[in-house]
Amino acid sequence: MNRTPTTIAALVLALALSVFAVATIASCAGPRSKSVTLFPAAELAWPAVSEDFHRGVADGLEDGDLPQPAADELRSEAEALGRALDARDVDAVRAVPWPIMQPWVDRGIDDKLLDGEIGPGVAASLREQLAKFTSTIDDIQGIL
Repeated sequence: MNRTPTTIAALVLALALSVFAVATIASCAGPRSKSVTLFPAAELAWPAVSEDFHRGVADGLEDGDLPQPAADELRSEAEALGRALDARDVDAVRAVPWPIMQPWVDRGIDDKLLDGEIGPGVAASLREQLAKFTSTIDDIQGIL
């Protein structure tokens, strides 16, 4: 089959337009598809992460490392995060200061371990769950 330069140019242009169209569709669908996959993972992990968060805040209060107003604010942020996850609201998740909250989850895990309620293996598993949850929250907060 003999192709003329015009035919080849037309085929190349058609291919380029097809690639551009697919890329455009994928970029438009990207944020939507990300939120569809990220929110369920965060929703599933939140109850356990929240339990450790509240445990850490309570331990901070008990040990005198956290004043009551700060504890109340942290608890309010946790409630806001729970509502945002339930609503699958990216903007509301962005408004939550997860980097400030995350250390209190670690503290809750430490407190359970120190109190003998869990062993080192369970603590490691909880920390892995926390790391995955944190990564998921970071990804949700990065959705355009």
